[in-house]
Amino acid sequence: MLPRSRVAAPVGPVPHALSRTVTTSSARFWRSATVIHPEPSSPAFSVALDNRPLKGPDGRVLRIPPTNPILARLVAAEWEQLPRLSSHSALPLSSLASRANSFAEEQVLQDGNSSPSSRLAAETTLAKYLDTDSILYMQDSPADLVAMQDTYWRPIIAWAEREFGGIRIETTSGIGSIAQPAETTSALLGFMRALPPLHFAAFERATLAAKSFLIATALVRRGISVPFAAAAARVEVDHQVRAWGEVLDAHDVDAASLRRDLASAVASLLDVPLVKLNNSNP
Repeated sequence: MLPRSRVAAPVGPVPHALSRTVTTSSARFWRSATVIHPEPSSPAFSVALDNRPLKGPDGRVLRIPPTNPILARLVAAEWEQLPRLSSHSALPLSSLASRANSFAEEQVLQDGNSSPSSRLAAETTLAKYLDTDSILYMQDSPADLVAMQDTYWRPIIAWAEREFGGIRIETTSGIGSIAQPAETTSALLGFMRALPPLHFAAFERATLAAKSFLIATALVRRGISVPFAAAAARVEVDHQVRAWGEVLDAHDVDAASLRRDLASAVASLLDVPLVKLNNSNP
């Protein structure tokens, strides 16, 4: 693991109890949130608000795989601790679980001859972040910015090259676009496309938050910590803040939103094993 250190992304589909609200701040209408454990008739976790199952935006019960008890408890805890419904961002794990649930249900409905439409659309969007990944576009001055790039960006690139079997990741200090070698693109996009629904939802959240395919990859594969990922995603912003100062209610809010989104991606996978890579090193 790389050393620890010290934008908000879309939250995705939100649970039905939240998505139906129309005000920016609504009073809490439930007394308690509890986890409903898997049963033979319903082999998945769900969350109940006063014994009423939490539903997704499609009206279906939000189901969490039986292999993810920690996520089920965290989703329930979000609702249990929430004093009022203020915004979708107050429920980052609930919205991520809902997104994963949608991917999983869509996958089940497919006939096996085609990729799920929303998943395919998401993959297409995320693939664009590979060649435009901010950490691939280095600057050779000023010295303090170069030092930040060396501290946060280069270690992630080196980690990815090792993790994916010795691929080569190209960087540039120019302003023109850069393309990766075919084997690099194949390995990284293959990794993304093989992700199960929950992993993919977490990867999507992290990529959109950090605006970086590689930061998200290292994060969901536990190669870096949330603080390190957040610092890597904010290298250019933090450099500007050091030079010109922080804009209150702007830079600080963005930083908190970034950490929230990255942390929710990691927390959703706490009890989930890593997806095996076909080309990973032993």
